[in-house]
Amino acid sequence: MKQLLLITLILITGASLFFAFNSCTNKTVVDAIKVTVLEPKKAVSDPKNISPQTIFQNRCKPCHGTHAQGHALSKSDAINTWSSAKIEKALQKYKEGTRNAKGMGSMMHGQASVLNDDEIKALAEYISTLSH
Repeated sequence: MKQLLLITLILITGASLFFAFNSCTNKTVVDAIKVTVLEPKKAVSDPKNISPQTIFQNRCKPCHGTHAQGHALSKSDAINTWSSAKIEKALQKYKEGTRNAKGMGSMMHGQASVLNDDEIKALAEYISTLSH
């Protein structure tokens, strides 16, 4: 998140300098750039607006595979064989920072910490259906 804020500040500064040096007086364009850059999306999503499939595609699939069959970084189990309760419990522990299975605690904490409890539950239920 700090990197996003730093990039935002750099972009705003660059855009301001560009417009200042080019004598741009179009305030609407400058305001549009500021609004676009200064309003990053929330890290925690609204469960009504994001599906567990989308969460899986964005957060899980890159390491665990299309059907959660992969062994992430050659370390994890194939999580599509787990029950939804086991997945949910593991994700909650990663979110809390109290799980470090196979040395993956830090990486998984980063993935799980942005999810709310409803998203974790829905995601766990979705993943448990991928092996069927």
